[in-house]
Amino acid sequence: MWGLTIPPKVKNFSWETINHLFSTCPFAQSVWSCTNLVPTISSPNFDFLTWLGTLTSTTASRGPDILSKALLLCWQIWESRNNMIFKDINPYLVRVLTVAGQVGLDYWHQNFKDVEGPKTPIHIKWKPPPSGWVKLNFDGSIRNGSTATGFVI
Repeated sequence: MWGLTIPPKVKNFSWETINHLFSTCPFAQSVWSCTNLVPTISSPNFDFLTWLGTLTSTTASRGPDILSKALLLCWQIWESRNNMIFKDINPYLVRVLTVAGQVGLDYWHQNFKDVEGPKTPIHIKWKPPPSGWVKLNFDGSIRNGSTATGFVI
C-alpha cells in the first residue's frame, strides 16, 4: 500500500482503523490520558467500539454523561485529524479537550439546563428508511481548494 502512486492522505485513509484513529494513535492516546476515560488498549484484541459500549449514559438533567463526553472527544480527535490532513493545521491537545467540552456544555445548557424555567429540548432522532430502501447520510466541505467528504450507508 505504501508504494502505491496515490496521495499520502489517501494512503493514510486506507490504513486508518477505528481502533487506530481513536485509541492507538499517539495523539488519541495523549487526549485520553488527560481524562478519566482511558481505553484499556493493552489487549491485542481490543475493540474501541466495544469499549464505547461499556460506558454509561445517564439522564440529561445531570449534565453530559460519560458516553457523551467520550463521543465528543472522538469527534474532536476526528476534526483534528482532518484539519491536519486537509488544512495543514497541527493538532493541539488543549484545543481538542477545550472544544469537546465547550460543545458538550453549550448543547446541554441550550437544551437541558433549566435556567429560565422549563424549555422544550431539541430532539434529533435518526429514522430508519422504509423497508427495501437504503439510507445515505453524507457531508462535505471545501476550503482553499481542498475538499473532504464522508458518508454512512
